[in-house]
Parts: sequence; structure tokens; C-alpha cells
Amino acid sequence: MTTDWKAAERTPWTWIAIALYLVVAIVIAFLDFYIRRNPTYTLTTFVPSVLAGTYEAPFIYRPLAPWLVLVFTRVSGLSPVAAFVALRLAGVFAALLAFHGYLRTWHSVGTSLAATLAMAALLPLTMTNSWPVPGTYLELALFSLGCMAIARRMERAFGVILVVALLNRETSAFLLVLWVAAHAHERPLRQWIPRGAALGTVWLAVFAGIRWFRGFKTYDVVMLTQNLPYLNFLDSTIEPRLRLFGWFWLVMLAAPVGLAMRGMMRPGTPLFARQAFFVGLAFVATSLVAASIVEPRVLVPAFPLFAPAALYAVTASAGTSGHDVRPTVTGKSA
Repeated sequence: MTTDWKAAERTPWTWIAIALYLVVAIVIAFLDFYIRRNPTYTLTTFVPSVLAGTYEAPFIYRPLAPWLVLVFTRVSGLSPVAAFVALRLAGVFAALLAFHGYLRTWHSVGTSLAATLAMAALLPLTMTNSWPVPGTYLELALFSLGCMAIARRMERAFGVILVVALLNRETSAFLLVLWVAAHAHERPLRQWIPRGAALGTVWLAVFAGIRWFRGFKTYDVVMLTQNLPYLNFLDSTIEPRLRLFGWFWLVMLAAPVGLAMRGMMRPGTPLFARQAFFVGLAFVATSLVAASIVEPRVLVPAFPLFAPAALYAVTASAGTSGHDVRPTVTGKSA
């Protein structure tokens, strides 16, 4: 039965899901700590240098995660490493909860749980850099919350999330693109264009303000010429591990993209899922040009963008609608 998302109630499965997410978060945080075994660099060099504005760009324009690490270390009274690990665990847990809550916009607890666990199984593929960038899981949490706010028409909450996400990474621009895509079919245009203009102005103001406050530093924006050699297994000038990591992003996204393409063809797939799919393609294409593909962590926002359409492909194949809630506007079928 289809109802408004606000009518969704907690069930015993909700608490089971939360417990499972905590266990999975512990496992992922453990793997993260032992695969990327240099938190000392993050704590002694990265965090203080970013906050002081002396680190390289664009990291100095992403102060949110370093600031959280500093504040939590001081407030908790834990050792810097223990505080960082605890915050890392909390970040993973928050990302899983946010992703689950986002999928609950359309789907049952059980379906959302299965999809979130599947996404979590792919996260270890992002653990390829030699030291842990503190904003990775925070980005997944914020991006999922932003997508949920758009899908559920939580306009004020979205404005706050958009700004907070920008303080963590510039990929928040794709949240703004998704917001526009979700409203573009509305008529008359005056119903949403002023709000979109206001959101865009705020985003640009914060984007420019951070650079003015920290000072403008140049950095490589186009990475495509560096990325292409990583895809060549035969290029002996590239380290073997980097040639392997260069394909991790494709392994990570193959299933979500393939399923999302199938879900796009389902007649019951919500309009929002179709819109998010195309924004996801634009995000991945931009990332392959403007980010290093040997660090698949930069692609974590692709998960919430492809997930709605991908999940409809799975639930339709299982012979069920797979949903028990649906937004009243953005969730309607095309």
C-alpha cells in the first residue's frame, strides 16, 4: 500500500537495522584503521595545517571534518588517536543511518536495510589512500541527508545541509543540481526559481567566502591526463598498486549503475529516481575529469544518487513494489 512518507512508523526491524549498522560500522572502522595505517599524519599534520590554512588546496577550503576532529578531541578527553577512531566510527554509523533513512522515503525497512548493507559492502573499495582523509564518511552522510531532504521536500533542512556539506567538500554542488532537477518540471516557474536562485546565491557566497578568508591557492582541477595511465595495466611507469586502484571505482560502481539503468526502465520507478540517476552520471563523469581515480573515496556521493533507481530494479525483479512509503510530489512516476 502506498502512503505518504510522513506516515512511516518505526517497527522492530528498525531497531534491528540500527543494531546491524552499528556492528557494520565497527567492522568498517576497524578495516579503515588497519588498511590506512597512518592516522598520525592526519592528526599531527593534516588537521592543524588545514585549520591554519597552510595546507595545500583544495583541502584548506574543506574545514568541517578537521574542525570536528579538533573539537571532539578536546571535548572527549580521549587521546588524539582514540578520539579520531571514535569519530571515524561515528561517521560511518551516521552515513549508514542517513543512507537507510533516505531509502525509507520509498521502501520498507527490510528493503532499505538490504540495500544499505550492500552499499556498505562496497565501502572497503574506497580504502586505497595511504592516510585517512577525515571527511569521507561525513560526505556520504551529508550527501544522503541532502538527497533525502530533496526527495521529501524538506526545503529549510536542505538549505542547512547544503551549506554544511559545502564546508566538507565541493561535491555539494551536485545536491544543488539535483534540487533543480527535482523542481524543473514544476509550472509555473515562479514557484521554484526564486528559491533556487537563493540557494545558488548562498552556495556561491559560502564557496567564494571560504576562498577569500583562506586565501586563493591554485591546484590541479583537470586530472584526466593523470587518470588515463592508471587504467593501463601494461604501463610499467605506474606503480602496480596504482594500476589496480585505478579500476576500483569501476568495480565499485558497476553494480549500482547497471541496476539503476534497469530500474530506469521500470514503469513504477519514481521520477526522482530517474532525475538522481542522470545527476549521478554527471557526477561520475565530472569526478573522472576533476579527481584522482586511484582514490575511489571521492565517488561516495554516487551511492545515494544511483541507489533509488537501482533498488527499484531489484524489487521489481523480486515481483514486489518494494516500497511502503512515497513522497507526495517528487516521488510520483514519470
